[in-house]
Amino acid sequence: MLYLVVGLLLFFSIHSVRIVADGWRSQFIEDKGILVWRGIYTVVSLVGLGLIIYGFGLSRADPVFLWNPPVWTRMAAITLTLFAFFLFAAANIPHNHIKAKLGHPMFAGTKIWALAHLIANGRLA
Repeated sequence: MLYLVVGLLLFFSIHSVRIVADGWRSQFIEDKGILVWRGIYTVVSLVGLGLIIYGFGLSRADPVFLWNPPVWTRMAAITLTLFAFFLFAAANIPHNHIKAKLGHPMFAGTKIWALAHLIANGRLA
């Protein structure tokens, strides 16, 4: 579980730099160059993703069950995931009414996709 948590922290930390420290990021790019920033960003993202995958694999060997989901949640998860995919697609289509209403449909789709996995899975990981 530790690998999974550290991987998530690395992955989300590097992806949040622009949100929480945009001035520092801009100064770093100005000093070192965009290619150095992209290289560091890529390496940290890949290490984080690798730790997430490795930690998830370890968690499957000894799962911690939070709850036993009913059978109907599988069908609900399929439906929610399909809806999330439509939102992912809407994020990449310019000037559509879904993007105008939601602002960022990919973010909403990610939350719906995560909810679908939570209701159908029941495991901690």
